[in-house]
Amino acid sequence: MLTRIELEIMREIFERETGIKATREKYEEYKKFDTPRNFEKMRKECVLDDYLKFMSECEEFLSNDAVTIEDISMLAENRIEGRIELPKPSNALEKFKDRFNKFF
Repeated sequence: MLTRIELEIMREIFERETGIKATREKYEEYKKFDTPRNFEKMRKECVLDDYLKFMSECEEFLSNDAVTIEDISMLAENRIEGRIELPKPSNALEKFKDRFNKFF
């Protein structure tokens, strides 16, 4: 039987290897733009739809249903990058974030 520390280490490895950790960090990075004022800025820059789509994809991915045990085992067996589709912001949304990130 594994100890609590060993289980936490296994969870950390699992989250890192499946992209869950990186996606959660990216989600938190973009979550700070979720204000009415920033929505207006994003609307003017024509990236609001990109933002909403990206955030929805992250939320879906981070839900328990998004990544199945079968996906993980196939990834581990085949060592194929990209087997699990990670949500990615559009280039326009990335540029918007980079430009306004200095205010946060």
